[in-house]
Amino acid sequence: MATSVNSGFQLLIENEIVSHKTIQYWAKENLGNKSEWIAAIAQFLTHWFDESETLTVKTSGSTGKPKNIQIRKSKMVVSATKTNHFFQLTTSSTSLLALSTNYIAGKMMLVRALVGGYSIYAIEPQSNPLSAISTPIDFAPLVPMQVLPFLGESHSVKTILLGGAPVPPKYLPSLKKDLNTNYFLSFGMTETVSHIALRALNGPSASEYFICVKGVTISTTPSNQLVIEAPDLLDTPLETNDIVSLENQSEFKWLGRADFVINSGGVKIHPEEVEKRIAPYLTENFFVWKEFDETLQERVVLVIEGDEKTLKINPSDWYTNLHSYEKPKTVYVLSSFYYTETGKVKRNETFELAQNERDSTSSIT
Repeated sequence: MATSVNSGFQLLIENEIVSHKTIQYWAKENLGNKSEWIAAIAQFLTHWFDESETLTVKTSGSTGKPKNIQIRKSKMVVSATKTNHFFQLTTSSTSLLALSTNYIAGKMMLVRALVGGYSIYAIEPQSNPLSAISTPIDFAPLVPMQVLPFLGESHSVKTILLGGAPVPPKYLPSLKKDLNTNYFLSFGMTETVSHIALRALNGPSASEYFICVKGVTISTTPSNQLVIEAPDLLDTPLETNDIVSLENQSEFKWLGRADFVINSGGVKIHPEEVEKRIAPYLTENFFVWKEFDETLQERVVLVIEGDEKTLKINPSDWYTNLHSYEKPKTVYVLSSFYYTETGKVKRNETFELAQNERDSTSSIT
């Protein structure tokens, strides 16, 4: 049966050790747990072991309203097996669950441990999970905001898989210098049952290119949007909103999202590429976005998270790295952004707030 448990599986949660023999009983007993994160784990496991061949999974809502989709459990097992094989996770491995099981990333970490038959330490999702665990961990999937602000601090995790949101360029130099941990960036979405490609961020395998996992091939549309073919994960090829540069049928460089592209006077600008060149000069969270322009149709703007009274920016330093059409025409400063649960900035909602608070913004012409 697709939802059987490997005999080596152990769930370690709140000082309790739950074996493969007692996991179903534990799940039923904890459906009403007063701790929401524990109840969420129990709810997922209860559904995992029921008679249904599918699970209802919620998308993150990073590019639109969150929605529920149906995913076959058998495909989740296939995806879990691919990840376990890639990272060489065996019955003697240890893993960490510090993500919400309301979303695919958290669910898939449980499935990987169930299928691989290894130990998984579950802790309440928090901003710095590495400080909450002292046991040596072989593998931990985390969102960037859970680990990047704490780079350089000692921890016991051998391999960290970052996903759910892009890695801010300002962290990459420090990340590459960390030789104690292997960092990978995942590429995927709920529809592909977690990641379909991985990119090494440090070490001898570090690269700008994502490498597809076994069984996945890629191509692009005439507009360079990524098309994913994965017969054991997808029923039909999936055309994404991601603009990429192909190296071959299994490697690609991510450039940005098609729905983010700024058309400024006929010149197409990828805000993610502009952000990379601005990043060395800004310590605050920020993003590049677009607004209507009567002449250009759309123009580039910069939105910064911070306190306008204390914020110090000197665009003359970093504007030299930008083409004239890439230079932000307006800078908006907000005290806080809107984020998804996985740490992605909700760009549309945040920019709408910035426009509504136009009186408290700064302008650069």
